[in-house]
Amino acid sequence: MYDKETEIKLLSISLIKKTVLDEICTELTPDDFYDQYNKKVYECIKDLYDSDIEVDSISLADKLKQRNIYDNEKFVELISFSEYINTKYAIDLIRKYSVRRNTLDCLIQAQSKIKDLTHDSDEVIETIEEELSNIRVVRKSDYQDFSDLDVKDLSIKGTYFETGFSDIDNYLNGIFKKELFVLAARPSQGKSALAWKLGYNIASKGNQVLFYSLEMDKRLLGTRAISQESKVDIRKIQLGKLDLDDMEKINEVSERIKSTGIKVVQNVYSIDGIVNSIKKFARMKKLDVVIIDYLQLMTSSLKVDRRLQIGDITRRLKILAGQLDINICLLSQLSRKTEERKEPVLSDLKEAGEIEQDADMVWFVHNPDKTQEKINLIFAKNRNGPTGYINMWFIRKCTDFRQVSKDFTGWE
Repeated sequence: MYDKETEIKLLSISLIKKTVLDEICTELTPDDFYDQYNKKVYECIKDLYDSDIEVDSISLADKLKQRNIYDNEKFVELISFSEYINTKYAIDLIRKYSVRRNTLDCLIQAQSKIKDLTHDSDEVIETIEEELSNIRVVRKSDYQDFSDLDVKDLSIKGTYFETGFSDIDNYLNGIFKKELFVLAARPSQGKSALAWKLGYNIASKGNQVLFYSLEMDKRLLGTRAISQESKVDIRKIQLGKLDLDDMEKINEVSERIKSTGIKVVQNVYSIDGIVNSIKKFARMKKLDVVIIDYLQLMTSSLKVDRRLQIGDITRRLKILAGQLDINICLLSQLSRKTEERKEPVLSDLKEAGEIEQDADMVWFVHNPDKTQEKINLIFAKNRNGPTGYINMWFIRKCTDFRQVSKDFTGWE
């Protein structure tokens, strides 16, 4: 599956017409050439080109001799081609054959993986997909200018999800697709409750949300969700001390919760497992938002220190959000140093450098006076918008959040 004559013609024209050398060296890699001698010749041409040495028959012959791969008969054949060649067509043809060969090799190797029943089926599919996606190489079309820029295309409509809190949405517009959003706090400040509330509000509008709970089981999450939406004290629900009014409220919200597009995933802790699980769901149906509770409980297969593992986790989630056109909300703990300050700062994130670098948005849930229900929701980082803060009520007895407004002053 190759065209040897086209390979030779293209190499020959690169020695004659300097104007096409940029195009050839940008579009093709040595592995795109099937013939082994042609591949070695192109490696030498590209080395000369990358070293800013003029590429001609003399410099190429010298480079081939330095590497002990000079073949006079083949070299004469190479430089003897002088007929016209459509460079773009030749490049596309060589790349087309290269992609087909690599795809075929990948599928042949995949057969043995498919037959090996010791491997998990989803992992096999994920591995094959990844190997196939790696076959694609950079083309000129990947370099885009602004010639087609239209003001009508600049609207952010359809690129974000409203959170259900007008104060947040008016300030930030909401949370955006293709972004990694970090929600952080010290323990027992309400970050899990706020994350669930955001996920539930977004799912209630017809969106699909995955909630990865690495800390709480589905039963406790369900109890919190019912308490949050019904406003019934969570302790009454857990102890079964409910009156008729409570039961009526709970039955009503239970049906609403069941009908939302929010799914809970448990017992997956590794970044590999979580990424595979997200991709698997996205293959089955449309996915909009992923929430992971929380970063410090995630594991990495990298045999490096924890700081580098965290960097690997956040980087992969950031890339995944872009690939799948989704928002990923990652919960994180803040270090104890937070308690030494009036309010948290980005450096208080555990393994801060990696998290701060990869996150598009970072929110802090901060309760300066733990005896009060009013908390500060701090927007510490916002790559594409304003930073600042708003106040919210955190109603602990039903793990609910409400906006601070004139007609609401907290529950008794």
